[in-house]
Amino acid sequence: MTVYHTVIPPWFVCDQTECPGYIFVDPMAGFACPRARLSTRLKTLLIRLSLPSVINRMPAALQPLGIVVSRDTLLRLVKAQGAIVIADNLARCDVRVLDVDDANLRKGDPSSGHSVFIDGETHRFLLVVQGTTQAIAEKVMAQCPTVEIVSRDRGSAYAAAHDKTQVADPFR
Repeated sequence: MTVYHTVIPPWFVCDQTECPGYIFVDPMAGFACPRARLSTRLKTLLIRLSLPSVINRMPAALQPLGIVVSRDTLLRLVKAQGAIVIADNLARCDVRVLDVDDANLRKGDPSSGHSVFIDGETHRFLLVVQGTTQAIAEKVMAQCPTVEIVSRDRGSAYAAAHDKTQVADPFR
């Protein structure tokens, strides 16, 4: 049987006349963000269930569990979590070997090209950027000043690292 909880946070009334707000609501930190419809624990569960599966089918799979959520909400949660992970990876600045390669989403269509950046030592995914130009490679490499070695394919687009040791990647 599905159980729904209606959470009503406590309200506080300020009786001071110089106070800018009259009614205050407990923010319930740790339980949910302000104006959130989902708790923090439910968001974490939805992200963990959505990553290894097909997001288009997740709303139907979650309904027997009593979780009613749309596909757009799942996509928004997964994208937000991915942005946090990418920002954390780029903020660490401890990359010594940077692997750079391109990937096309549609074969033969140059507008679908993306540049993929991976830490060559830990194999940690760093970033995917739309486009495969030298300007994009320069911007990303400028965010990683600790890079000493750049592993790249033989294309000229990723030859932007003039002051770095460049090696050819083993993949074709």
